[in-house]
Amino acid sequence: MAEEAAGLDAASTGSAADCTEMEERTGHEDCYDLCVVRPLFQQEENMKADPEASLPAGQEASAILCRDACRSYGKLKVLSNLNLTVPQGHIYGLLGPSGCGKTTLLKCIVGTLKISRGHISVLGKPPAYPGHGVPGRMVGYMPQELALYNEFTISDTLTFFGRIHGLTAKETRARMDFLVDFLDLPQKHSLVRNLSGGQKRRVSLGAALLQNPELLILDEPTVGVDPVLRAKYVTHTPSDVCFWLFANVPLSHAEAFDGIYNGEYWGVIGFGENFTSYLTKRMLQRQVSREVVDGGSVHVWLDLTNRQIALMLQKNLHEAFQTFVETKLGSLSYLVALPIKFEEPIYGSLNTDFTTFVTPGAVLSITFYLAVGLTALSFVLERKEGLLDRCWVAGVSSLETMLAHLFSQLFVISVQIVLLLLFILLVFKLPNEGSLVLVVVLIVLQGITGISFGLVISAAIDDEQNANQATLGIFYPNLILSGIIWPVECVPYPLRYISMALPQTYASEALRCIMYRGWGLSRMMVWRGFAVTLGWNTFFLVLATVILKLRS
Repeated sequence: MAEEAAGLDAASTGSAADCTEMEERTGHEDCYDLCVVRPLFQQEENMKADPEASLPAGQEASAILCRDACRSYGKLKVLSNLNLTVPQGHIYGLLGPSGCGKTTLLKCIVGTLKISRGHISVLGKPPAYPGHGVPGRMVGYMPQELALYNEFTISDTLTFFGRIHGLTAKETRARMDFLVDFLDLPQKHSLVRNLSGGQKRRVSLGAALLQNPELLILDEPTVGVDPVLRAKYVTHTPSDVCFWLFANVPLSHAEAFDGIYNGEYWGVIGFGENFTSYLTKRMLQRQVSREVVDGGSVHVWLDLTNRQIALMLQKNLHEAFQTFVETKLGSLSYLVALPIKFEEPIYGSLNTDFTTFVTPGAVLSITFYLAVGLTALSFVLERKEGLLDRCWVAGVSSLETMLAHLFSQLFVISVQIVLLLLFILLVFKLPNEGSLVLVVVLIVLQGITGISFGLVISAAIDDEQNANQATLGIFYPNLILSGIIWPVECVPYPLRYISMALPQTYASEALRCIMYRGWGLSRMMVWRGFAVTLGWNTFFLVLATVILKLRS
């Protein structure tokens, strides 16, 4: 330990000179983190050594060797005369600000980018050398992006990469079982698109570790991963060398709050200086002071202007703390856990978001008001141009006129409904646990209700401006009070009675019951939505017919 401390002190003394040297090579001034991280990972003392110089006696062969490496994008120099030596059997951390060329360097090392000038050797040979396994089975690469197929399950993903690397089915299964346990992955048959962000990062890491590569390159591997798994990453590195790339630089207290005030961040998490000791006292001692309670607490400051993001952050923080407690205390974790346990939901998912709640009502609202917009001006324009009077003189009845508009507009609405369903079910992947026929019929009935209401407006109003104002004037109250944006139970009581009488309130509730609960017409909440919609259809059609008859 004394020797290591002396080595770190010596490295710290030379950090300013190293930083100047790195600035000259890369053209980036902000390289302090890149310089000081090298002695921590026991790398070479001087990266700008003679390219032909041999390694010190007793040092292992180099896994990565860069000499005078240059890479440019047009006139922009990203790497300039970079010299780097990474011995085998080491973990090497590369730290630097965004845009300084870290990812470009990694791509040059794995052979997906060619350097403009200089030399790079990986595991003894240049990248993409014929017959060399880089890129290939010898290197495991986890990019900054997730780079996963959302349509695959975890098993499909690992099997896919196993076949790429030439593993047998038996070898793939063995590695898969190990990685699922090591990375604490969900069930192997879980779809990638249904995983959380942290779980997807772990699956991506598993794909990089699958073939047990000699060289492991990780680009920001701990983003979205809890601290316990981060420690496992460091302590378990089966490859001969692990090359880590980080871009998240810690901020000071003032910088973090400035970021929130400037709208750059949604929250700040603060840990006191003696957080660990205070937290331990809180857990083990029966009675502690207020100072210990406060010092052993995680302090969170949030920007609550976006309620959905704030709720998501609060939920994730609670889950992360619960995981931490369960890992550290094991069977004693109940001592600091809330005495509340949320079991698997009877309907829906634990990860249900606001979009899932809003969508059924939004679909009905879009269908309803598209229909209103198509028909609100129908009779207004025909009356203005004299066509309505001419038809009446020719013997066409009011009912026939109204039904002709109804069926012609229904065809247009049907096309819009088909496109709407294709997007919400196939593109946005919203769940539908019930009958698709009931979903379609209810949406079509809402479209007919919109057409009927548009005919009432068109029959009662003579000019276009007043017809448009009537349509827009009814849109917003209906959107707010129909349980589309927030539940009807949250509407104040005087307005709740009005809400119950609107044409979309019960219909939205019925559509949610069909799509998310899988209910049918035997349930009161479902058939009530159909009954109310049919009632409004009949009322609007009769009213439009009466108004037309009176005006003719």
